[in-house]
Amino acid sequence: MKNITITLDETPRLGTTALGSRGISVSRLIRELPQSQMQRDSDYEEARQRYFAMEPQCLRGPASAIRRGKKSMTARPSSLSDADGP
Repeated sequence: MKNITITLDETPRLGTTALGSRGISVSRLIRELPQSQMQRDSDYEEARQRYFAMEPQCLRGPASAIRRGKKSMTARPSSLSDADGP
């Protein structure tokens, strides 16, 4: 393991207090950051691959509801026309 020195303008008290209450030192936090980031990246990539491997599905949105003669949540009521401006 290689030691490095990090210089901060001001040590954030809130951060060190929160770390202390959880029993984690700043050194440990810095040491675990790369591992944590690599795990998040890996999890994201796995989820992305699962999503794109799924079969496409037909989504029924406001446009199909309007074509079927049903009111849509996104349709504007006639009382809110642009001509009624401020």
